[in-house]
Amino acid sequence: MPNFKIASRSTVAVWVALALGLTAALVVYFNGPVRRVSLPKGTKFPACLFELDPNFHTCDESTTCVREAPGGLTYGKRHTTVAGEGKNWCCPDGTHGEDINHVMTCIVD
Repeated sequence: MPNFKIASRSTVAVWVALALGLTAALVVYFNGPVRRVSLPKGTKFPACLFELDPNFHTCDESTTCVREAPGGLTYGKRHTTVAGEGKNWCCPDGTHGEDINHVMTCIVD
């Protein structure tokens, strides 16, 4: 039968402390705020078409538009849509919507 050596209490305490520290560091890292990348003023990008889903009433509830917002731009609570081309569109906070050659475009303020 193999001869197992029992580690001392101090060794076990060190390993437990390291494991807890690593766990805490990972929790902080993965739950930290999203880093925001600011876009230069005047940057243009296509607006997001607001889905005609009865479950969505504002842009911040639309997972498609939130996911497609460039540069870390976000939608505030109760963010309203922009009308254009007979449809509703979403432009993130800090931008405004314009119809440029029949294409709804968001422009950074």
